[in-house]
Amino acid sequence: MKYLIAALLMAFTCAAYADYSWATRLICSSNGANYQPMDANSRQFVGKVGYGFTERATCESAVQAASRYLVCNWNGHNFQPYVIAKNKPFGKDGYGFDTIGSCNSAVQSSSEYVSCTWNGSNYQPFFIYNNSAVGTLGYGFNSLDSCNATVENSRYRQLICNWNGKNYQPYKLIDNAPVGIKGYGFDSQDSCMNVVTATVGRFTCNWNGRFYSVYNLETNQPTQEKFLQLDDCLSVL
Repeated sequence: MKYLIAALLMAFTCAAYADYSWATRLICSSNGANYQPMDANSRQFVGKVGYGFTERATCESAVQAASRYLVCNWNGHNFQPYVIAKNKPFGKDGYGFDTIGSCNSAVQSSSEYVSCTWNGSNYQPFFIYNNSAVGTLGYGFNSLDSCNATVENSRYRQLICNWNGKNYQPYKLIDNAPVGIKGYGFDSQDSCMNVVTATVGRFTCNWNGRFYSVYNLETNQPTQEKFLQLDDCLSVL
């Protein structure tokens, strides 16, 4: 069954990223006012035309940090990732990072599904393919490092952790559904990420308010097994 889930997740990836499959090569080019990332295949600037970097070296740093899907550019207010294939701002339009270093860091930490950006209140993972927030929009992490850590932890996994307003809850990458009861999760981000790492098949663990329960990822229903310690729950996965 775990191979079926992996196959479904791979199929979802291929469908979701169908328009990202072509190779993209970025260069820095002058737009007449500054230096701006350009898609060398289409000869189109990435971001708003005329908005870029004063120094070529800064532009080059953004290009070098770019992922297959994202690259940073100045949006007139801050440094924001852009989805290269669609030339659209990633996250909320106009919301980005105070420094190019922070923006580059978020892009470099991105996975094939998600990346972190500023939502106006905190740092939150967003899905790259449809630009929607993981979990509930507005709920994320106080630090970029914490957000980047949860994204890196989700690479090649089925789940990702995010703050739900009360605790850290796992969400399914395939449909952004919370695991278990909505609003119930873990006191620490590390505990949530340990669950993500340990989940390799169709079952996972989460807190239900009284016990740690084993949940079926396909139905989101708990089994009969109940544990007082998270490690005991993880041991049966």
